[in-house]
Amino acid sequence: QAEDGIRDVERSRGLGDVYKRQLLIGEAEGEPWESKVGVGLTVRNRVLARKRYFGIGWRGVMLSTTSNGALQFSCFGNKSRIKSMIGHWKKQDTLWQEHQGIAINVYLGLFEDFVGKPLYYHTVGFKPHGWWLKLKKLGRFGNHIFYTEKS
Repeated sequence: QAEDGIRDVERSRGLGDVYKRQLLIGEAEGEPWESKVGVGLTVRNRVLARKRYFGIGWRGVMLSTTSNGALQFSCFGNKSRIKSMIGHWKKQDTLWQEHQGIAINVYLGLFEDFVGKPLYYHTVGFKPHGWWLKLKKLGRFGNHIFYTEKS
């Protein structure tokens, strides 16, 4: 199954590394390494899950929308913030390189999944509308709380 997921990843390369870094920066800016990797693992696990409601392939997962039309990953919703953020991080080369390294390693499946196969997360300040009650809480890293589906 993992090999099929990797083939799916290879077919959807058109999204580009910049978007993977952007997701990590946008969703976990200022967070510890574990939180950034956890966000990346969540995206990878959604790609490998191949469930339509997550989106199909890296592009589909990263740009998927909720039932009310909102982007699941809010970092892709504000284009001016994205451009500003990328410009800021490119100037701080070591941080840009850190996010690039995390994105590539997550993409290639080189990180051990220390979170526990997360499929969902939210930040501590976000108040979810009850969806988290149906899930198994995996833990907290930085300001992110990670979940997976109950067996």
